[in-house]
Amino acid sequence: MTTTESYVMKKAIFFMLLSLILFSSCKKDGSSPTDSNTNITPPPNPPSVPVPVAPANHSSNISIEGVFSWYAMQGADSYTVQVASDSQFTIKIVEQSGIKSSTLRMKGLIILTKYYWRVKAVNKGGASEFSSTWNFTTADSASSYSAITGIVLNNLTPQLAGVKVYTVPATATIYTDSTGGYLIKNIIPGSYTLYAEKDGFIKYSTSIYLEQGQVYEQNITLDFIGSVSSCNGVPTVTFGGKTYTTVQIGNECWLKENIDFGTMIDGTGNQTDNGSVEKYCYENKSENCATYGGLYQWGEAMGYAQTSGAQGVCPPGWHIPTKSEFQALVIAADNSRNLRAVGEGAGTDSSGFSALLGGYRYNSGVFYYLREHSTFWSSTIYSAGNANYMGLRIGDNTVNLGAGEVTQGFSVRCVKNE
Repeated sequence: MTTTESYVMKKAIFFMLLSLILFSSCKKDGSSPTDSNTNITPPPNPPSVPVPVAPANHSSNISIEGVFSWYAMQGADSYTVQVASDSQFTIKIVEQSGIKSSTLRMKGLIILTKYYWRVKAVNKGGASEFSSTWNFTTADSASSYSAITGIVLNNLTPQLAGVKVYTVPATATIYTDSTGGYLIKNIIPGSYTLYAEKDGFIKYSTSIYLEQGQVYEQNITLDFIGSVSSCNGVPTVTFGGKTYTTVQIGNECWLKENIDFGTMIDGTGNQTDNGSVEKYCYENKSENCATYGGLYQWGEAMGYAQTSGAQGVCPPGWHIPTKSEFQALVIAADNSRNLRAVGEGAGTDSSGFSALLGGYRYNSGVFYYLREHSTFWSSTIYSAGNANYMGLRIGDNTVNLGAGEVTQGFSVRCVKNE
C-alpha cells in the first residue's frame, strides 16, 4: 500500500468513527447535537359546544335578513355557522367560518321557507361538536322588522335632546336629537321594555309589544328628580275615614301613604277570614298605625283572594301591587334612597313614594326593626305559603325584591287600576 493510499484509508476510517459517535448521540437523547432543550406548550383543549339563542327553535315569522346568535364559549377563538334547507345539512345555504363574535347577520333567505342552523366553536386546540340543530321559518314579507319612534318631552322643557333611549331585550341604543325625537329600527317583533334616561330626570320605562312590520309610536315624558306631582285628576283618595295623597311615578299612580284600615288585633294572634278586616299596629300601639299604617298578613291584605292585582284592603279602583309593578317602580326611582322619605336614613324621596321604615311583624307575633326596615306585600304568589314583596332598609341603597312567608305582617301600599 502506498503512502497516499494509506492516508486516504485513515481519513475514511476517521470520518466513519465520527459518524458513529454523532449517530450514538442522536439515539441517546432523541435530538441532534444542535437541538436546544425548549419547553413546548401543548395546545388548549377544544372549546365547549355553543348553545344557540336566536332564531329560537321552531320559531316563525323570522326576517329574511337573518340574525343568528349563540352564547359565547370560554376559550373559543372563532365560530363556524351552518344554515341549511334540510336537517341533515346536505344542502347548505351558508357555511361561514372565522366568526369572531357570537352573532352573525346574513341576507338572502327566502320568504316562507323553513331553515335549519347550528354552530360550533373553534380554537387552536381544535373544534367543538356542532350544537343541537334548531329550525325556523321565515316571514311572508321582507318587511318583518319593526320600529319604535316618538318624542321625549318634559312639562317645563318641551323637547329633550340627548336622552338615552333603549330596550330590553337589547336592540339599538339611541340618543334623542335636538327636537327630542328618536327612532329605533330593525327590531325583531316581540315583547320589549322601553327605557329612557337622562341625568337629573327620573328613569322612564314601559312595556310594549311589536308586531311584524309595525312602526310603534311612543312619546315619553320625563320628570325631574325632586319634581313630584300628584296623579292627574286624583290628588287625594278618602277611604275608611282617612285621606291619602297620590303621586305619579313613571306610568303608575301610587298612594303616598301605607294603608291604615281595619280593626287592630294583638300581634300574637293570626288574622282570619271572618268578614272583618284586621290589622296589626307595631308593638300593639295604635299611634304606630296612624304614623306607619297597618301591618297585614298576606291573606288579610289580599282579602283572601289569590289573583295577582287583587283589590284586597285597597280603596275601590286601586289594588295590591304586582311584582312587575314593584319592578317598574324600582326602575323609575333608581335606588332605595329615592323611595325613602326624607329623614329615613339618607332618604331623598325624589320619587315621591315617601316610604317610612315601619318595621314588620314576624310569624311568632314579635315586632322588629321600626325605623330600620319596611316591607310591602305584592299580590304575586311566589310559591306555596310565600308571596313576593318589596323591602327597604335604612343602610342599604338597593331594593330587595324578595319573597316571604304569608303569615308575616307587612305594610301595604296601593297602586291605581289602569
